[in-house]
Amino acid sequence: RIEYRKTIQLIDDVVDRYASADFSEHTTEYNAMLSSIDLSLSLGNFVTVDDKLQDLLVFISENLGSSSNTIKHEVEYDAQTGTWSTSGFLNKENDRRIQLDLNVYNPDGEQIQLLEFSDTKTGKFDTFWIDKVDPGLYATVLNWQGATSIKITHVQDPNSYDASYDDPHLSAASEKYETLKIFLQEFGGSQYAANSATFAEIEKDIEEAINNGNYRQVVAGTAQLHALAERYLPQRDRTTIIDASYDDGKVRITGAVEKLVQFSEDLYVDIYNSNGEVVLSVAIKDTPSGYVDETVAVNLEQGLYVARIHYHTLTASDFFNTY
Repeated sequence: RIEYRKTIQLIDDVVDRYASADFSEHTTEYNAMLSSIDLSLSLGNFVTVDDKLQDLLVFISENLGSSSNTIKHEVEYDAQTGTWSTSGFLNKENDRRIQLDLNVYNPDGEQIQLLEFSDTKTGKFDTFWIDKVDPGLYATVLNWQGATSIKITHVQDPNSYDASYDDPHLSAASEKYETLKIFLQEFGGSQYAANSATFAEIEKDIEEAINNGNYRQVVAGTAQLHALAERYLPQRDRTTIIDASYDDGKVRITGAVEKLVQFSEDLYVDIYNSNGEVVLSVAIKDTPSGYVDETVAVNLEQGLYVARIHYHTLTASDFFNTY
């Protein structure tokens, strides 16, 4: 965890050092990505942390510079040979060749290279240089006509922790739990908040099991969360009620809505998996009195799902398991 937190701090320092004014429109997404990494890190889900860090590096490389498409470049580094290469293009209106300066900065923000080269008549360019460097985050900055392209390269320590050696079963269970926790918070809404103490007790046990490497306890705790979701998280009131169940490749949806008119109407039901993805959207009809009883054929994988029914401005939901 210490190594990962150091990397996160280095990334944050890079953003503070190189972000252009245009980056302000991306700060909400940037902070959300940091929070997501912090959650995975707290759960010991290091394989996911690696993936999210790579996504974050790509994100800041694409957005640190100016938002103009006037200039773009990419950078690659071969740690074995110490070879750097860059390629890109200028969006120019003539075929006159342009002299370009590429600045390379080390993790401390010190300039270590200044490369001069020209583009082609069509605006394309590429060049390379040799410089074997120590591990860390390196920035390459290219400026032209008031526009800036910035790329961040993470040179990793070959002796650093490799999450790929983790127990793959525990990593998968940890990732599944992380996704489930976000799903329960998002779709459980006020019901999750009202029963937070009940959920927090099980979540604490699961997170301790992850940290202790107890795969079986993580799986058992996740199953408990599924059961708690079915019991505590359905959202319904006297105006809108839904009940969903799954058996033999079919979802049965029953319920009722309070109506002001005595004729059949269309109601809409969305079913989401624990990744928050819609797996089924269907329109069903109620009776003139507002009752619903519909069975829909759909193949669902084992897991926890939530069904939401929409009637005008009214919404109700129900959680159900497929095993």
